[in-house]
Amino acid sequence: MLIEDNYYLPEVVCKNLIKLQKFYGGNFYQINKTWSVEVTSMMIKHIKELKNIVFDIEKKHDFLKEARLDQCQLVRWPEGSYHVEHLDTRENEVDKWAFFLYLNNNFKGGELIVEDAVVKPDIGKLVIFKAGIMKHKVNKILKGERFTLAGWYL
Repeated sequence: MLIEDNYYLPEVVCKNLIKLQKFYGGNFYQINKTWSVEVTSMMIKHIKELKNIVFDIEKKHDFLKEARLDQCQLVRWPEGSYHVEHLDTRENEVDKWAFFLYLNNNFKGGELIVEDAVVKPDIGKLVIFKAGIMKHKVNKILKGERFTLAGWYL
């Protein structure tokens, strides 16, 4: 697992991404009680902005180039949402990598747990791990809302 505190995203960019998530709203996922916006469903000007962020992550971390970005989402985790421990798989494929980029830290709870490591949220923190073989979960959001940019690679 790779953790980069205060990655390269300034707080103002993180706030703009939160505004985008709120603008689009997204789809509600009952399994973890989150609202997710698929990047591919956004207007082109917004896709370009997010594409540049993802390209910067991939440029800095060569191992991601060996895989294919399958999904990228802006996710709003409201109070009470969580995700049980799991491995990421889909349609007979195992995800090679996942990344989570924290966009805010003004909430309680919501820690990402990867295997036994607890990742405390902080604005601009980037987490990359082998999501198909490393068990992970998100603790319940106790107060406020958690926002992330998330991507999964096959």
